[in-house]
Amino acid sequence: MDALRLPKAHLVGHSQSGRIAVRLALEHGERVSRIVVLGTGSLLPPLPGRGKSGAAEGEDGGAAEPTLAETRRLLEETSSTGP
Repeated sequence: MDALRLPKAHLVGHSQSGRIAVRLALEHGERVSRIVVLGTGSLLPPLPGRGKSGAAEGEDGGAAEPTLAETRRLLEETSSTGP
């Protein structure tokens, strides 16, 4: 948003990026007009009888859930328009 000089925007967060959208809305609510979160299991409580330790690697809520910094790095790597 800063790079595009957008003072305020609607956000859509899908899957694990939903956590990022929610975090941005909570921490910078003055910059978020609306938020839509789709298929974001990491924001849900664990299923009964299955805590975080029961989640498989790479599964929402599992030990391999990316940090904000890791997600940012992955987005930058996959959206670059380099040679």
